[in-house]
Amino acid sequence: FLQSKNKNEADEWPAARSLEGTVELEAKPTDVRSQTIYPEPVLSKEQVKSGGFILYIAGIMYAFLGISLATQDYINPSIDIIKKKGVLSSESMNATLLAMTNSAAESFIIMNSIFFGVSDIGISTVVQQAAFYSFIVQSVFYLIVPAKTLIDWWIITR
Repeated sequence: FLQSKNKNEADEWPAARSLEGTVELEAKPTDVRSQTIYPEPVLSKEQVKSGGFILYIAGIMYAFLGISLATQDYINPSIDIIKKKGVLSSESMNATLLAMTNSAAESFIIMNSIFFGVSDIGISTVVQQAAFYSFIVQSVFYLIVPAKTLIDWWIITR
């Protein structure tokens, strides 16, 4: 509570109310996060509760179908061409594809937060994600491969 010098000070602040000679000021959201530019939902909460969530599920399934078609028509043939030309080995290409699919969700979240709103996601999140996949995922992978598998020094020291 802030002490009021003037009883009419509450009138100057639209979000204030007077309580026994004191003025309680309600905090107005002034941070950038409250002023994000996210679009309004297509359906209201009542519509979602009454069965509208099926439209969202259908949209998600349609998006997955589009991703599947793009992968089959463009990404897989590109990988096959790179393998045939001998630019990278089959194992390297498979590991690259695995890394892309493992980090796709986090990369989408980071890009979404950067371009469409303000959040606490920053460069540290990107570095932590890369460190996690470099250390944890690769170490688990190397624990399950046969014992005679040789590990390149660059993979460990990068």
